[in-house]
Amino acid sequence: YRRSRAVTPVHVVDVGDTRGGDVELGAFVCPITRQWMENPVIAADGHSYEQVAILQFLKKGLDRSPVTNLPLVPKILIPNRALLAAMANIQIVCPVTQEPMQDPLVATDGHSYEKQA
Repeated sequence: YRRSRAVTPVHVVDVGDTRGGDVELGAFVCPITRQWMENPVIAADGHSYEQVAILQFLKKGLDRSPVTNLPLVPKILIPNRALLAAMANIQIVCPVTQEPMQDPLVATDGHSYEKQA
């Protein structure tokens, strides 16, 4: 049995910062690594993080939210499938190359760029 999936159009965003029209791109960026998430998880603080980054954060014995500084209790991570699905439907155009970004990151100036640009 295979469940059919509706084809969702890709939303192309020409963006120089973390906002692209009505799409809030900052939600796709890990607050720890400041890079586009590939495997987002939700922590007890309600924020999403790249799974590897938050696991390393917790392994260091850090027990407070990187975003709110409140205690991270319990230390359970839940896959953020909704965010992952939304990310699959976004294609961001690099402001430098004008090409769709394959590996976007947020620079210290707050703008999103292709990692290799």
